[in-house]
Amino acid sequence: MGDTSDGLGKRRRDVTDLVNRMIELAPDSVYAHNWQAYMAMRWENDLIAAAPHLEEGMRFANRTDVHIWFNGALDLLHKIGRHDEAITLGQYWINRDPACGNCLGRVVRAMSASGRHEEAALIVESQLEGREETPAAFWNIGLSFLIAGNAGRALYYFDQIPDENPDIRKEYARAFALYSLGRLEEFESILADELSSYNGTGAEGIARLYAWSNQRDNAFMWLQKMIEEQGEGSAIGVKTELYGPIKSDPRWQAFLEQYGAEDKPHLNVRFEPRYPPTLQRAMDALATR
Repeated sequence: MGDTSDGLGKRRRDVTDLVNRMIELAPDSVYAHNWQAYMAMRWENDLIAAAPHLEEGMRFANRTDVHIWFNGALDLLHKIGRHDEAITLGQYWINRDPACGNCLGRVVRAMSASGRHEEAALIVESQLEGREETPAAFWNIGLSFLIAGNAGRALYYFDQIPDENPDIRKEYARAFALYSLGRLEEFESILADELSSYNGTGAEGIARLYAWSNQRDNAFMWLQKMIEEQGEGSAIGVKTELYGPIKSDPRWQAFLEQYGAEDKPHLNVRFEPRYPPTLQRAMDALATR
């Protein structure tokens, strides 16, 4: 389905043009294959098409750019439900490059997807020492604790987000924990501020607040506003666990299917990359469990 939003559609066209140029200049490169895999996963929701690009990309990766391949492989393993492999792959790379924040985030996501929310939060928490404490780190740790059911710990980390941070707003983040803690007046006050400041962008953020508080009609109304704002392609980005309370509503699956964002069967996705020997032994051990 095409993007109806100028902004999202333009970004997709720009990226496609750049990738096509990359393919012309260096067709047999990890960059060309990984970007083709990214476009298949992100914009076409086609995991079968993405897998061979990542298999080929590994063949051309070298010591200086192999991290590009690892990030793409982690994304695909996560999407096809091979979470233990994703965790093993991510931890292998973190051991090689402790500063790889993207790898850490993907490991946490795979752990959360397999239900290991508290463990995911504790791992990220332990990695803060010696790293720059960014608003994104506070958000990710808080979110992991929130999904794990530890709203008090989540609020502690959301409170560390600077007041004037432009990318992750402190009060918005706090609202999720406040609702889970039963501090409903404070939650409703933040929600009211979000509604009053809405200026035609940011509908998906409001949809999340309504979804987390299980206000289903309003959540779906604001998801539709998101489509009007950003185009149909934006639906692929709403699969966060913050929508968990409304995923049992039949309108959720209907929404995903309407905009081509439903989970595709992944049992027929063949992905057999050639890992480095040490990593391959760890993957083989997983298969014997």
